[in-house]
Amino acid sequence: MTTILLSIVVLGILGGLFGLLCFSCFGKYLPPEWYAGLSKMPGFLINIVFAALFLGAVAPKLKEVF
Repeated sequence: MTTILLSIVVLGILGGLFGLLCFSCFGKYLPPEWYAGLSKMPGFLINIVFAALFLGAVAPKLKEVF
């Protein structure tokens, strides 16, 4: 499990760096309308990340919570 999480983090960082590299090289050729909505994506994507963290976890029963 630790290896999988580590590989996800490493590949996420590499993907982000690759995206920045591509955007810095080819971004000047794209019209602004193509990437104007990207500023709204981090808030949405972080919800998916935190939801996926708990997919394999067992939820406690209500008696244990209260």
